[in-house]
Amino acid sequence: MLYQDCGALNKEAHLYNSGLLPSGKALLKKEQKKIDQEQGLYKTLDYDYLLNSVKAITGELDFNKLLAIIMKLVMARLGAKTGYLLIVERDILVPHVSGIKEEEVILKIKGDPEFSISKLSMGIARYVFRTKKMILLKDAGAEEDFISDEVVQREKLRSVLCLPLIIQKQVLGVLYLENNLIKAVFSDEQVELAGLLTTQAAIALQNAALLRDIKHANESMNLMNQDLEFRVEERTKEINKINEELKDFAYAVSHDLKAPLRGIIQLSTWLVDDYNDQIDKEGRELLGLLQKRARQMHSMIEGILQYSRVGRIKEVSVRVDLNKLVKEVAELIAIPESIAFRIKGVLPVIKREETLLFQVLQNLIDNAVKYMDKKTGEINISCIDKENAWQFCVADNGPGIEERYQKKIFKMFQTLKPKDESNSTGIGLALVEKIINNWGGRIWLESEADKGSRFFFTIPKKGRTE
Repeated sequence: MLYQDCGALNKEAHLYNSGLLPSGKALLKKEQKKIDQEQGLYKTLDYDYLLNSVKAITGELDFNKLLAIIMKLVMARLGAKTGYLLIVERDILVPHVSGIKEEEVILKIKGDPEFSISKLSMGIARYVFRTKKMILLKDAGAEEDFISDEVVQREKLRSVLCLPLIIQKQVLGVLYLENNLIKAVFSDEQVELAGLLTTQAAIALQNAALLRDIKHANESMNLMNQDLEFRVEERTKEINKINEELKDFAYAVSHDLKAPLRGIIQLSTWLVDDYNDQIDKEGRELLGLLQKRARQMHSMIEGILQYSRVGRIKEVSVRVDLNKLVKEVAELIAIPESIAFRIKGVLPVIKREETLLFQVLQNLIDNAVKYMDKKTGEINISCIDKENAWQFCVADNGPGIEERYQKKIFKMFQTLKPKDESNSTGIGLALVEKIINNWGGRIWLESEADKGSRFFFTIPKKGRTE
């Protein structure tokens, strides 16, 4: 046969006459004898073979390895000389594995330089894919349906068995087997066996494909996560750098502005003291307004400096008795006698930066005093143990705050009244929120107009000293 394929007909005739090369009939008899032996073994080994094959197929979850196992198992027991396993990819049949049966089954995978589909009739394979029905041709070159097929004629195909791999009415692939030497090589028992194997193969392929897709999705997700983490890290570095620059800028500008403001306040005071009798009433009012605005600006700058220091300048945490600290804050503010100030219960001893604790309490209590509109005012300080945090409350019976303003008051430079009508800088509550957030706590307000306000804030217990 090799000499025929190479066109060396004279050499072939010489070998035939010398008895060194068997005739074509002898080759056919030898091939038929081999197939008859396999079919004889089939009747005694089919059950064990089928069981072992199903175990091998269903036990493999790697997609490419599974394709090779299916091809090898089918080729080993059926009378095919050549076989192909085609997989559906985006509604197109793609050959993935080829098998050639000699002394043993030799497999070639798509991408291998020796991978060939020369004996594969895509016309027959596509027909099976489209109709979802098996095709069994006992003599392909003589049967009308595919007699004009180019591959059938060129390769002189005889026996052809082509089966769809179907699960839930979906064709996952096609198994194509052929023998170009013997007609009707595939017996009814072999066809039935091939059908059983392709059914199990379809289930296994679906599972393997699902696992492969999940693996690819996980790999893609990991790559995306790595890219996202890198971008977040880079962006965080940029933001931190910008924040540091803004903090440094705010600190420098605020520090440099304090000196000329002190000069303005001092000069205006000298004018009032030294030239009071030479300045008329309107002039004195304007100087008074100048001093007020300058002091207000000085307070705002001081507030900005305090705000920029939070988280920037580290202070040592110490044990702080809040009962004593609250009393010190109240004495500094000088709460009027018309306001009843009380500590409800016993406040805890916690480990935190004492200066920052003082600022938080001072701002909250001072606001309650500053905006009190009742003849008999009340300010109450309390604390609740919340397992992982302390929850404090500064409550008053003042004017209250409408809901639409409750988020606004924690923003920088935001006040409920115009700057001319209030001494507030609009920084105090923003500073309080920043301090508490840096501790890992939070602050919120519960209030209604004319019904007072309750400022709640939490301080985590982590790092506290009993």
